[in-house]
Amino acid sequence: MNRFPNGSRVCFIGDSITHSNMHLAHIVAYYREHFASSKVEFYNCGISGGVLGTTLGFFDEDVALYNPTHAVIMIGINDAARWALTFEGESKYQTIKDAFESYKANLSTLCQKLENMGVQITLCTPTPYAEYIQSDEPVLRGGYALMLGYAEYIKAFAKENGYPVCDYHSYMTKALQTEELYCPDYVHPTDRGQYYMAKC
Repeated sequence: MNRFPNGSRVCFIGDSITHSNMHLAHIVAYYREHFASSKVEFYNCGISGGVLGTTLGFFDEDVALYNPTHAVIMIGINDAARWALTFEGESKYQTIKDAFESYKANLSTLCQKLENMGVQITLCTPTPYAEYIQSDEPVLRGGYALMLGYAEYIKAFAKENGYPVCDYHSYMTKALQTEELYCPDYVHPTDRGQYYMAKC
């Protein structure tokens, strides 16, 4: 991927993984060190607990406010309604299907709003649900496969619309084969995991 051009205003849009500011802080520090004269401005537009509907609801005061030239979008872990994996029977699959349809529609709406502003979009696959780490917390079996479906959709959607992709899902999946990079909740990368995200 090319770096952001000089003078860019970049909004990072996402949920709590973005809101924590950890991987974004590494990216900002890298730009400050290696491209000190670039005058690229970074804005953290992550909303903890957010879904795409939340992002759309706060779009004017949380994204448009900065008049961005670029947007980096990584969201989906909450949109996926992973809690439905505990449901029994048909309600499980219907809830997951409905959540996915809503995600696809809202992603298209968000990207269209950004394009209408002349914003260049980079899509990121959501980080994996780290189902197989050692943890005493209850695990949602099938969570990894659920998020893999979202990651594959992001790649297909990006290809269809000509957006560059940062594939966190594949990168973090590979990294998890050699290091335990997640908090016990299977969702949030540790400080070290967020460093890996910044490298990606």
